[in-house]
Amino acid sequence: MRSIPPLIIVRQTSFECSRFRLRPADGPDQALMFAWRSDPETARYLSGPPPASMAAQRAWFDRVRDDPTRAYHVMEDRAAGDQPLGFTSLVNIGDDPLCAEWGVVMGHRRGDGLVRLLAPMVCQVALGLAGLQRLYACINPANMPAQRKMQTLGAVALEGPHPYRKVGESLFEIEAGRFRLAAQSRLAAEPDLADALLVHAAPA
Repeated sequence: MRSIPPLIIVRQTSFECSRFRLRPADGPDQALMFAWRSDPETARYLSGPPPASMAAQRAWFDRVRDDPTRAYHVMEDRAAGDQPLGFTSLVNIGDDPLCAEWGVVMGHRRGDGLVRLLAPMVCQVALGLAGLQRLYACINPANMPAQRKMQTLGAVALEGPHPYRKVGESLFEIEAGRFRLAAQSRLAAEPDLADALLVHAAPA
């Protein structure tokens, strides 16, 4: 009997720790997702152009919302009244269901240092709870802060052709074992990271 690809389960599940929640994105979230993707500070680092209009955003979401190879979650700050912070994506584009491209789009609190906690939380969901083996992230070469954050997650830069590579961008791979080692090594200096790593599937 074939197992269910992980992203089919992930895309339907909410995850939370004490401070943050990841919940599946839905139709009412599209105005926020459009605003986040269209923000000039964010858009300059995205792989593709931002949506041309709110109608284009809704049309895009209608195409991808039921795709079993994609999972989109809105990130919320539970400590701030469930304030939406941005969204994260996991997209499988190859034959291996245990691999996915990972992306994060932050809202206006991008400068609050929250990615330091949210990024490992998402990795723990994908590589720990969901059982994926590898995550890939394409990053604009000019976005040095994002590249440094990748390295704190145990990511390594890849060279040469690769299914997940986008033209003109640097490709990073996060393998499950390397992520676990990197996360453990950070805990002594960043004790608040422990909460993000204790993420679990939220009650239905």
